[in-house]
Amino acid sequence: MSIVHDRAAAVAATVSRIRAIGLSPDPALNTPDKVADASDALRTLAARADLFPVAHFPLKLGGISGFYRLTEDDDFRNALYISVSPAKFFNARPHAHAHWALIAGVAGTEHNVIYERADDGSEPGTGRLRKTREVPVRAGDVLYMPRPEYHTVEYDGSETAINLHFYGLGLDSPEGLRAPSFRAADSDRYDIDSRPHAYWGVPRLANDEIAAARATAPGLAVIAVGAALPGHPDIAVIADPETPTITSDIAADVPILLVGSETATEIAAERLSRQGRTTVLRTEAAEAIAAL
Repeated sequence: MSIVHDRAAAVAATVSRIRAIGLSPDPALNTPDKVADASDALRTLAARADLFPVAHFPLKLGGISGFYRLTEDDDFRNALYISVSPAKFFNARPHAHAHWALIAGVAGTEHNVIYERADDGSEPGTGRLRKTREVPVRAGDVLYMPRPEYHTVEYDGSETAINLHFYGLGLDSPEGLRAPSFRAADSDRYDIDSRPHAYWGVPRLANDEIAAARATAPGLAVIAVGAALPGHPDIAVIADPETPTITSDIAADVPILLVGSETATEIAAERLSRQGRTTVLRTEAAEAIAAL
């Protein structure tokens, strides 16, 4: 089995298992057994470090880190991302999530500082945080964060940190985009909807991996984004990444390889995730031409 299909199967099995456990946005309903079962499911996936080679997740954010959507339900629920950071990086703004969150270590260390609200939340935009604990997430560890805990995330740059982040609601869901973010741990001000919409990265494939995926059932659907692929008139084209359409003959379990620029493929991949397409990858045109 190619790494594309192996990872897709493992991700789908993990999401199915956690979905069936039924974690709630109300932390009072998430019993210790439910949390333990969901954590074990994500831990099992994170233990498959071979499924998450760094080369598939090139760095973004000015070469500091990469954050990639692996899968997400078409209603934004059960959103699984992977973060890769070989450099020193610190998100110093304590932020909450719109739903529960699970963070599992694949490699390296992601240092989380957890906070709770120390005020009653009665005054919009104003509040105080109280630190409750610090949690380093390493291989084999899983951090469960119920709503409405806040956290900061730090990588010290001494090793490449790879982590799976699984959210009850995706970061770019309407609720996720309005999750509060304090300006600093000691600030009494927080912002809502203060960050621009981000297009998350799309995992990349090398030439030999493209060939292996095409030769493994159920295959690999190759689609050019923005313009036809030179020398390959048979390859389907998505002319506008904002409004991608997939022909009905491409089954839902067939991974899709988008060929084109980083920006165009990221936009198209997000739109396709809203259509229920769970395995989307990308490559540049020159690499695709060499592989096809």
